[in-house]
Amino acid sequence: MSLGRTAPSPRTLIRAWMVAAVLAASLFLAACSGTSHYQPDPAALQDFHGCSATAPFPADEGGQSQVPDKHGSVPEGLHPYRAVQCTWDPVHNVIREDHLDGDITDLLAALAEPSERGGEGVCNLRLEMTPELWLVNTVGEAANVQWPTDHCGKAKPGVSAALDALSIMQTAETPVARLAP
Repeated sequence: MSLGRTAPSPRTLIRAWMVAAVLAASLFLAACSGTSHYQPDPAALQDFHGCSATAPFPADEGGQSQVPDKHGSVPEGLHPYRAVQCTWDPVHNVIREDHLDGDITDLLAALAEPSERGGEGVCNLRLEMTPELWLVNTVGEAANVQWPTDHCGKAKPGVSAALDALSIMQTAETPVARLAP
């Protein structure tokens, strides 16, 4: 008669892992409970010269970024008349610049919505690339505005819906310079 230990059954191991996973998820959600809202700092007013400045990974020959991070919420006093959406096409390695026209009242309202931090719920790991968005006034000053985000860091749908309601008046594509390895 042997008094040695036997290995746990696969069923016991699975149950133990499930209990551990539920406990870990509960602790994570408890730590993340409570949503807070915030508005990013206002975007810096800049002269708008096109989307090439917002190309992904813009860098000089030494690999240093050429464009400082100046995006944020819509600055007070900016009275935009149009929006410019900059979308990176990784397949063709170009930045598509869409100049949008129409009533931007709904867009401004969607951009004024606060972003969220924390909160309850499970977040997926889906990669999301929101286009760069510029608001341009009649004298050529522009602000690179930030999309409001939910508690998972994903763009809230209001901005996208407001952009879809605008008309594309002009489109341009700019090749993106590849970085040296």
